[in-house]
Amino acid sequence: MPASTLHPDYIKAAPRYKLIRDIVNNDAMCHIRSPEPDNPDSKRNEQYKKDGILTNFTNLTREGLTGLIFRKKLKLSLPPELNYLIEDFNGSGINIYQFSQYAASEVLQTGRMGLLIDFYNNSGKVYIKPYCAESITNWKTKVYNGVVKNSSITLKESVDADPDDPFDQTKKDQYRVLRLDASGFYFQEIYDDEDNLISSQYIKDYNGNFLDQIPFVFIGSQNNDQEIDPQPLYDLAILNLGHYRNSCDYEESIFICGQPYLVIDPGDVSKEDFDDANKGGLAFGSRKALVLGAGGKPVLLQANANQLAAQAMSDKLAEAARIGARLIEAAGGRETAEAARIRYGAQHSALYTLTSNIGWAVTKSLKIACQFMNANEALVKYVLNKDFYEDTADPNLIAQQMLMIDKGIITKDEVRQYAERTGIIENEENDLYIPRNYR
Repeated sequence: MPASTLHPDYIKAAPRYKLIRDIVNNDAMCHIRSPEPDNPDSKRNEQYKKDGILTNFTNLTREGLTGLIFRKKLKLSLPPELNYLIEDFNGSGINIYQFSQYAASEVLQTGRMGLLIDFYNNSGKVYIKPYCAESITNWKTKVYNGVVKNSSITLKESVDADPDDPFDQTKKDQYRVLRLDASGFYFQEIYDDEDNLISSQYIKDYNGNFLDQIPFVFIGSQNNDQEIDPQPLYDLAILNLGHYRNSCDYEESIFICGQPYLVIDPGDVSKEDFDDANKGGLAFGSRKALVLGAGGKPVLLQANANQLAAQAMSDKLAEAARIGARLIEAAGGRETAEAARIRYGAQHSALYTLTSNIGWAVTKSLKIACQFMNANEALVKYVLNKDFYEDTADPNLIAQQMLMIDKGIITKDEVRQYAERTGIIENEENDLYIPRNYR
């Protein structure tokens, strides 16, 4: 089969990816139904979609949850040979802080991404290249010596159609296939957009040894395996789309019926007289007069308020708040950390798992990178914050801790850990080396 073949699970998940992306990017008009699908009035259909207001609580939630992860510093230590990754993580100038935020945002949206640890012989450096869920198009596993390993992973990439033309912005697809051969050794293949093989190359580590695994690490919202995990923001995106559709109905209702409508009503009138008085046909809405016949009295009709669409929008906002959308409504006053945990308990349980998965995957990627750079992987440490709410220090507990130190019940380090966790003192151990543009 060709390199462009899609995994069946990818085909199922792709529409969800698109919906979430479109909502987050405020580009969801393609998901709005026409008010009358068979209506030839294309101008009305277009205006109906344009008038809807997308209240983007899905994106606000994404930003809010990402902010919770990075409310405290990333803890990082690297062997000297990999320190360049702090400023340039992927070989394109993205520093490790920016990458970490990108990874959190990606997994929140699609529940999936991957990291390719790629060694460039011409530069003598290894870089860690992120791939979004839409780029991981196919994958397969196989048993090698009793161990199940990824035997093939296909990555869809977008490249310049004419790299030598400085003005041409045309892009084309290519497919990077990561494979293990029959002996279990790793090599890469590149196919063009017509599924023609362009190149094939075995990748070796620092010591010239063939790799016995594909240096690609999956990140998921639940597990870091090759299977597709649920998309954390999907339920909110669906609700957001319904809210957006209700807004289109509501705005059109306001436009059509929101202004007074002049009617000249003479009472009973024959069909012939009515047709004669309205030769241009009936025009529904304001700025038009409806003439029923001679001798009528002018009457202004005002439509009764139609709150069905507005009520539906309010109901969806309330439901969004119940399932965990942030920043929709402010709590009445300052919440305690415990109250916030209870209110967003399920959400932050998922956030904790997601954050742990990113930390594990990046750590594993950095340790694989050590194989290419002959570095000590024991020096690798990458820890994202999981304290999403600040604990409040208890003065009485602090006083009791001082007494317990004197009696040898606890150590000063244990007291310091409590002080760091509650924000009394700054945690300086293993703080991130801040890239230049963030200092």
